[in-house]
Formats: sequence, C-alpha cells, structure tokens
Amino acid sequence: MPLILATLLLAQASQTTGPNDPIEAPPENLKQGFYTKCAYFKGMAILGNDKVDDRAFHKIISVFDKFLAKCDPRVMPTLVKGGTHYSIIADEDGQTSLPELAYQRNDPNMDWDKRARGMGGKSSSGGEENILEYDNDRYKGECIYLHEFSHTLDRYAFGRIDPTFRPELKAAYQNAKDSGLWKNTYGIGAEAEYFAEGVQMYFDCARGGYPANGVHNEIINREQLKAYDPKLFALVDRTFGGNPWRYEGKYNTTGQQESYDVRLRKQRTGG
Repeated sequence: MPLILATLLLAQASQTTGPNDPIEAPPENLKQGFYTKCAYFKGMAILGNDKVDDRAFHKIISVFDKFLAKCDPRVMPTLVKGGTHYSIIADEDGQTSLPELAYQRNDPNMDWDKRARGMGGKSSSGGEENILEYDNDRYKGECIYLHEFSHTLDRYAFGRIDPTFRPELKAAYQNAKDSGLWKNTYGIGAEAEYFAEGVQMYFDCARGGYPANGVHNEIINREQLKAYDPKLFALVDRTFGGNPWRYEGKYNTTGQQESYDVRLRKQRTGG
C-alpha cells in the first residue's frame, strides 16, 4: 500500500469528534436522503437527523471511548474497514425511519417500531432517549444502545480479530444452558443475546427482574455476573481487557444487589 494512502487511512481511522466540536453534516455518501448530522468515533461515523439533540452525539462518543478503552487496538480499525456506522434514532422517530431499517415496515408479523429501539449489525443503532436517559425511555434502567453495539462488536470485530472468541463464547453459552443458568431470560435464547446481556452486566447497566420475568433476572452488575456465570464473566472481562470503568449515569447499577423492578416497587410504595 502506498505510504500516502496508508497515512490517509490511519488518519481517518483515528478521527474522533471532540467534546467541544460542532456536529456537522455527513459526507454525501452517508446522507441516504435522511441523515443531516454526523460525528466520528475513531473513524466510525455516528449519524442522525435534525431531530437528534447534539448532546446525544457527544455523549455516545464519550461512552464508547471509555467502553472500549482496554480492548484490542484493532477493534475500531476493523469496524471502520468493514464499513460499520452507528445511527441515533431521534426520540420522536421510530427505528424504521432509518434507511437501513426501512425494510422492517414490510414485516406483516411485527411492528418493529413498537418492538425495538435499535439493532445491532453492520449498521448499529440506538435511541436518543436511551442515550440521554429521558424520562420517556421505554428501556429506562438499562443501556440498550451499548447492548446493540455489543452485537456489532461480536459479529464484526471480536469474532474476526480473535480466533478464540467464538469458541469460548459457544462453550460458555452451552455451559449456561447445561447448568440451568439464566432460565426465563432473554439472554439464554440465543448466543448473541447471551453475550450482549453479559456485556451490560459487566459494565453495570443492566435492568433486573425478580423473579425472572422472561427478559431479566436478578443479575444486574459485574460482581453478580462473576459469581453467577464465571465463564461468561471471564470471556467479557478478557475481551474488554479487564476494563475497570462502569457505566455512568442514572442507569448505573454498581453495588446494587436487587433488581431495578424491586427497587422501583419500593420507591412507589415507600417500602
């Protein structure tokens, strides 16, 4: 590769919008007739329309920087090389407003705007209200935008740069099923969800439910995950380089030993 081209690619891969930098218009090839705002995290475009508050761009960049601080340095260049970008869904929009997810409008069996607020994949996405923790967030109490980005990391980075990642994940997931862990939870239904849910718990931003409610159980933070499912904990810990950072904000669950649902009931009843 010519030196000039290599230098240009390296510069693009390291491009990050600073905390005081303006959110600008995206390049023409990313607009898709919809996106009007763009920021960058280590070369990966973060896109949204005019309805998205600029604070959501700055916050997600700050969170991603801390979230991935101890990961293999090849992670972001791998995503950028693969064409990954992140889309922020405006609070007042549905996810099918995104060009990448517009096809979901044609699903006769599912109203995807009611079903979800973001997807993981080559084009990952999350809701403005979840990023900024608005009171109307339907996923109040958990960080769904990191959950969805974890799917992207799983498929398009970790599994590509680390030959041991996929076998270790498969083994941990099989062990969890064989051991009867995570019964009646969303995470046990699929290997990918098992990992993404584990990432949320590792970074102390998972919502709980007790007893298990078909989505969550009482495991909501790193200490609980380590005690309950050591194999999943070990994989996430290794993959994220033993990162000591925990999610910062209203959805943080550090040190909490009871589920969000239980705490919410106590707050409402005064118990």
